[in-house]
Amino acid sequence: MSVGLLKWACAAAALLGSVAAQAETATVAVSRDALAKLAEEQARLRAQLEALQEAQDALLDPEGLALAEDVEGPTLRFYGFLETGTQRTFVKNDAFLYGIQQTPGWTFLLANAHLYVDVTPGPRWRALLELRLVTQSGQYGIGAGGVALVSSQQRAFNEPGVGVGGYILTSALVVERAQVEWSANDAFGLRLGLWLTPWGIWNVDHGSPTLIALVQPYFQAFQMFPTHQVGIAAFGTFHWLPWSLRYHLAISNGRITGPAQLASANWGTYDLDDDKMVSGRVSLHRSGASNFSAGLSAYYGDSEIPGRIVESIDPVQLDYQAQLTLREWGVGADVSVDIDQLRLRAEASYTQYRFPEQRPFLPRNATLLHPDSAQWGAYFLASYWTTLGTFRVEPYATLDLVWWPVALSPLELGVLPSAGVNIDLAASVRLKLQYGYQMYFDVTDGKPVRSAVDDVHHLSGRLVVSF
Repeated sequence: MSVGLLKWACAAAALLGSVAAQAETATVAVSRDALAKLAEEQARLRAQLEALQEAQDALLDPEGLALAEDVEGPTLRFYGFLETGTQRTFVKNDAFLYGIQQTPGWTFLLANAHLYVDVTPGPRWRALLELRLVTQSGQYGIGAGGVALVSSQQRAFNEPGVGVGGYILTSALVVERAQVEWSANDAFGLRLGLWLTPWGIWNVDHGSPTLIALVQPYFQAFQMFPTHQVGIAAFGTFHWLPWSLRYHLAISNGRITGPAQLASANWGTYDLDDDKMVSGRVSLHRSGASNFSAGLSAYYGDSEIPGRIVESIDPVQLDYQAQLTLREWGVGADVSVDIDQLRLRAEASYTQYRFPEQRPFLPRNATLLHPDSAQWGAYFLASYWTTLGTFRVEPYATLDLVWWPVALSPLELGVLPSAGVNIDLAASVRLKLQYGYQMYFDVTDGKPVRSAVDDVHHLSGRLVVSF
């Protein structure tokens, strides 16, 4: 009996050992399959992230935070993007904005053509030149220089094939950025020249390929804050993975463009006095399965429209005197969240304007700006990208608000809901479509009264090619 029990126990032990071995083998096989799948997914995501990062860095590197420590010799890169398309604005003939818009008709247009010249002369040094090519069409400010244009055509007697009395389309180069950078390390660098004000999301992203929406928010289009400055800035990044903190502190001459109420004024890129504009931005970022960033921006300072007066005829003596001095300060806040394929963006900006000295020689439209006025703007954007066949498709919706008191306008509050879609036709080719509905309100005694006659419908389409 004991021998039988012993045989039975041995058989049971052998059976249990076989089952355990099979279970272990199966577990190992499942674990290996799971690890292989995880490794494959990790490699795919890493490749996708690296490709996106390289594309963004190569195209814009908007804050110029990349270091050149590993560069042994000078390097030179050219890149950019071209944006062209069509648009149509629907507005009633008796609306306040009818004669202000660029054209009441359906029009094709060359929207943006940007060329970047990126030079790394040696370790820790970088120079970036961003040029915007524009056709001269009508009389309006074309960018950083605030150049007034009077005609889109010029006589060209010596152009081959044009002939005597012929006309050609004239163009211009607008310098968006011309900056030199030196970086000691990630935490500290200096930037000198003409640079974009690090303010929120739109002005930092700047280029059409990296922006989600097609139509600029009100406060960006109206240049409530100085979008460009000439001066010196300190910048850097502190890393606590997966978190990082970026900062930007600057001193400059002040405005060289805008605001919209003074768009035709030529502020100039130099300063008439020792009063400078100071600005700064700090932003917190987190990278990982979901991305998050939040930033605060602020500025304060004076800007002058340059001019001269005659102090004496005999002997002739001239003196510098600002035609108009604008003292302003502003604050801004922005939040950006990416969760899987969902992208959320929100931004707000507030500005106070003061005129400490009203000069006798004012620009034509200086009266459009209320003395000692305040303006604000905000927007919210939500988008979700997916793939349809070989195309990457990203529909989005936005809500844009603005408080913009203008002396000659009965409209103070603007509301613009809009919707659009981005379709990546190829790796560097994007089709951008957007519809917007603008509503305006006259605010009297704190109560907004809608002016339906001033409603505006806007359709826009752009084809953007990066290179």
